Amino acid sequence: MTTRPTKHKFTTLAAMTAGAAGAAVLIAAVPAPARELPLAPTAAQGGDITVTVTRVGTRNVAVDKSGQPLGEILMYGDGPVKVGFGLADPQLVGDTIRLKDFPAFTADVTNGDVHVEFRGEGEIELAGTVSGGPAVNVSATGHHLVLSKGGTGIRTVGPKK
Repeated sequence: MTTRPTKHKFTTLAAMTAGAAGAAVLIAAVPAPARELPLAPTAAQGGDITVTVTRVGTRNVAVDKSGQPLGEILMYGDGPVKVGFGLADPQLVGDTIRLKDFPAFTADVTNGDVHVEFRGEGEIELAGTVSGGPAVNVSATGHHLVLSKGGTGIRTVGPKK
């Protein structure tokens, strides 16, 4: 039951080495599985996802004698977001922005949602374009609208009043 020492140790070692090298070549030749590429650059990759709101308006909003809306528009973010009004560069939103009138604006939604809410009777209307995200155009009407993180679109929150 003892094994005899082989006389061809070098030949055995060479055959085993050749077999291991052949197996390594076969493993390396197997293709890697396909991966889905992200639709848009993420913040970690340095890409900004912006929504440029080009059409803003109100519907069924009560106004005072001077024509000013009775109510106010609130803008705030879920996470670090930037907003710029008119041609101004977007700036980090640290707190709720309160507006009496409603200019066109640009919102960076790379890292968070941007909420636009009308506090008063009536609704707001938004429409615009998305850069760097999967959506191309967005539009909605409601009391509380949300520009979605990652540029995936716009949605309404809560029942219409």
